[in-house]
Amino acid sequence: GLEDHHGEMDFKVAGTRDGITAVQLDIKPAGIPLQVLLDALEPALQARLQLLDLFEETIEAPRSEMKDYAPRYGTVLIPTELVRVLIGLNGTHKRELERKSGARLSVNADTGEVHVFAPNKQSFQEATDLIDICGREEIAVGSRQVVEVLSLKDFGAVVQLHTEEMGLLHISELSDNRQEKMEDILQVGQHIEVQCIGRDLRGNVKLSRKALIPTVSPQSNYQ
Repeated sequence: GLEDHHGEMDFKVAGTRDGITAVQLDIKPAGIPLQVLLDALEPALQARLQLLDLFEETIEAPRSEMKDYAPRYGTVLIPTELVRVLIGLNGTHKRELERKSGARLSVNADTGEVHVFAPNKQSFQEATDLIDICGREEIAVGSRQVVEVLSLKDFGAVVQLHTEEMGLLHISELSDNRQEKMEDILQVGQHIEVQCIGRDLRGNVKLSRKALIPTVSPQSNYQ
């Protein structure tokens, strides 16, 4: 501005009614007399008090809660052994949580801290709720649950577990009969019951549908 182009000094003073909290001084000369600065403090005080009067006409004190549309930041702590559950294969589960909530997540694998950056209250609440579900429990081997088919691949189906984690139902675990195409048996959006049969080397949940299908003994055909 003109004050920077033609002036020799840019002097800013910030504070409250009780005193000064910050000072910024930009000058072009090599130095400036102390008295010049002292003479500027009184006008700065009067201007600051006038501004505070105007502020307090609108709001006398900070609000106890932010408005719903104000951005939010917070930290959620989950067990470190469940960090891999939250992140998922190549970060797919973390990205899915971000897509659903609209928030951004930063995960510290060493401490289990999940930093949430959300554009508003609803987004923040949805993100923390989803993180809480992931950090509450781990899918136990042998447990059963109904899952939703999210996508179909040549090698199997990607499904969503009740912990919001994604798991893989390999085509070989559909049934005892050989299957050529996933589309012949499953559809996206379909809900099926599966059983957890373990985790792979990366910690991803492995599921089976055929483990729940009763096996028929050869002798039963002759009884």
